Amino acid sequence: MERSFPELKLPGDYAGTLLDYAVQEILKKGTIDPEYIEPHQKSILFVGNTSSGKTSLIQKFYGTIDSVEPTFMLDYFPSPEDYITIDDDTTKCHIWELGGGILYEEALTYLIDSPNLTVCLCLNLSKPQFLYYTQEEVLGIVLKFLKDRSDFKSSHKSRVAAMPNNHSDAGHLKPFPFPLIIIGTMYDVFYKFEPEKKRIITQFMRYLSHLYGAYLFYWTDRNNEIIKHAKNILKHYSHGDDMIKMKKTDYNRAVYVSPYSDNLTEIDPIASKMEHSLEKYRLTLEAHFPQERISKSISEENPADNPKYAELLIDLIREEQLQKQATIEYWSKKFEEEEREELKLLMEKRLKTKRRSPLKKSKNIFFRKFINFATSYLKKFLNILYI
Repeated sequence: MERSFPELKLPGDYAGTLLDYAVQEILKKGTIDPEYIEPHQKSILFVGNTSSGKTSLIQKFYGTIDSVEPTFMLDYFPSPEDYITIDDDTTKCHIWELGGGILYEEALTYLIDSPNLTVCLCLNLSKPQFLYYTQEEVLGIVLKFLKDRSDFKSSHKSRVAAMPNNHSDAGHLKPFPFPLIIIGTMYDVFYKFEPEKKRIITQFMRYLSHLYGAYLFYWTDRNNEIIKHAKNILKHYSHGDDMIKMKKTDYNRAVYVSPYSDNLTEIDPIASKMEHSLEKYRLTLEAHFPQERISKSISEENPADNPKYAELLIDLIREEQLQKQATIEYWSKKFEEEEREELKLLMEKRLKTKRRSPLKKSKNIFFRKFINFATSYLKKFLNILYI
């Protein structure tokens, strides 16, 4: 006997079931329908060196307080302010975090079609010895990935067009192909540095963001005002809110510099425009903080053992396979030990048959000498008798 289920009717003017609506939406997405409006979506990719505070920043942006663990490969955070309606006209943001510095650059290919992408580079201010090569190597792998995207040329063109033509440094700047945010993390540690060290670090950070047309701000999760400013800035890139234009360049306080609001003469009043370059600021950093490259060592921790990635069915299958593997390894090891013991006994047995004691050997030598001596005398005796 067939069982009948009640149909789920959609509220409003739409005549049909929920299943009918889902089928029609899928068909619309698979065909060219001028009346179908794709939901407005945005993406933010957080990159940077390990332990640079990316995860804690994302959690504060969400207003969550979870235990922070090192990110493995690529992590995804759906925006908590998103909501889905039948009309589906809400701006949604997909937030991604690349873990391990530059170890897992291949994972970026997963984001090849992520819509309206913004890159967020986190640089650890408390470890200035890694500043230069972190930005160079991390932005290098990101740029390599971005060039494979279908919207690379159009995004680069719009970024160049967004640069003010009347800016005094227009001929010197090189806008990054996609919207870029540079965040100086661990500001609470940086704040305690000597003023001269803070000046040199901030000078580099300002030049880097100005060169690429990026938004620069300093960050710590221990200051409510800084958290508030960071949320407002990020909402422009995540949900299209109006950009918060700020310019606070006092290195003894948290720094905020919106795109193209800075200029080279303010960053370093002594140097001429021709002298400004990444190499110049690298040498300045090098003189005070010898620069080091990002570590490429892979952690020995197995992510499959991390409860963060727990999956009941997969973990049960994995546990069964591990038990089988352990059983095979146990018996293989036992058989090897038995074979090794048998081989050892066989070798000892052969050595015993070949080995002779020194006493027995000396007796054999004496006997041979006696036989030889007796034989020679017997020959002599026989010769005398014969004569």
